Amino acid sequence: MKTLLTLFVLFFSFSVVADDVSSIKIEGMSIGDSLLNYFSEEEIRNNQTNYFPHTFIASSFKKHKSFKHYDAVEVYYRDDDNKFIIYLISGVIDYKNNINDCTLKLNAIENNLLSIFKDVKKQSGSQKHRMDKSGKSKWWGTEFYLNSGDSIGVKCFDWSTEMKFIDNLSINISSKYFKDWFEKNIK
Repeated sequence: MKTLLTLFVLFFSFSVVADDVSSIKIEGMSIGDSLLNYFSEEEIRNNQTNYFPHTFIASSFKKHKSFKHYDAVEVYYRDDDNKFIIYLISGVIDYKNNINDCTLKLNAIENNLLSIFKDVKKQSGSQKHRMDKSGKSKWWGTEFYLNSGDSIGVKCFDWSTEMKFIDNLSINISSKYFKDWFEKNIK
């Protein structure tokens, strides 16, 4: 029997049904929701970024007036979907020149996720970020693989000064559908 649990992580919370990421929310949004419930079509289209050549497109929202916990949210949906159904959602919290606090929050989130998802498979790691040709930028974190095929990733990004990005914590919630598509078409 699935149990409803509530996870309070730092200053934001998720409501979680074990092994179901559709109940995890970032700024009120979750996998399977229509982005139109949160933004107008004009806002969605004005914030689009096409990272991939086909199938999925993203909208990125930074410092939005409705955000209470995140500095930015990025949402992926099918490029042929006029309902903008969410397949992946990512929340970002900035840590300008404060990567130690990012690591503390990452550890707290990981521990809370492990307390909720008892039989979850996880993979932790760190590496240099491939976008930074100097090799000075790096990331570390953990990916949690649920039995449903959905996943939750939590990472800290420590950017070199040359990259001109803000150090940050990223929480990604991905549907199995998006993950399978990505692995088949992009990796």
